[in-house]
Amino acid sequence: MAWLNNLGFRWKLTLPIALLALLLMTTALIGVQLSNRLGEDVTRLADEFLPELDNLLQADRDLYQALVAERSMIFVDTNSDGYKKLTAMHDENIGQARERIMKFFQTTRSESARGREQELLTLFNKWSDTTQEIEHQRSEGGRIGRSTAIELSFNEGVTQFETMRQVIDELTGQVQADAAAEVENAHKTTDSNQVIQMTTLAVGLLFCLLVALFFPLLVTRPLGRVISAIEDLASGDGDLTLRVSVD
Repeated sequence: MAWLNNLGFRWKLTLPIALLALLLMTTALIGVQLSNRLGEDVTRLADEFLPELDNLLQADRDLYQALVAERSMIFVDTNSDGYKKLTAMHDENIGQARERIMKFFQTTRSESARGREQELLTLFNKWSDTTQEIEHQRSEGGRIGRSTAIELSFNEGVTQFETMRQVIDELTGQVQADAAAEVENAHKTTDSNQVIQMTTLAVGLLFCLLVALFFPLLVTRPLGRVISAIEDLASGDGDLTLRVSVD
């Protein structure tokens, strides 16, 4: 502590303030860094995983609606307005499902998901060809076409549909797992942020306590020596040649 006592009065005032300022800057920088990390996690959830899940779930819904339209066409009069609506619904949902599946693979960053792109597209194209053949047979084939459509729909068509949907289910599960891992990572970042902030706060409070205990002594000791010398002079016992340091 001798070096501290030997400091000038100005430095004795400046040093604690500078250290407090440094501590505040460090706390602020740590807070900004951790907030940025948390922001990156949240942004990835919002911009990547949620749109991916939305595309897969919407594609799954479109596929089921196409299947409902396919089955309904078999039992509806081909000359009715209802049949025309069903064929339009059938074609529209096939197109929407294809679009959303393609969009999923265009936006995902997962290498394992991208590795299944060709597999899913191949299965989708097979099922699409089959379900469109079912629509054609029902529309153009009369009674024989209706029988053929029923045979295709409840055998080859449903098998292809379930195989294709299994891949979509697996991709959906993978995205959900990745999103859950990202949420867990965000929780860890938050916990880490709290620990670091509390640690920094504890260090700051400890430093403030030390300043409160020792800083007054750095000021009052030199002043005490001056007052003591003045009192000695006032009592007639003082040494007029004595130099009193106030540093």
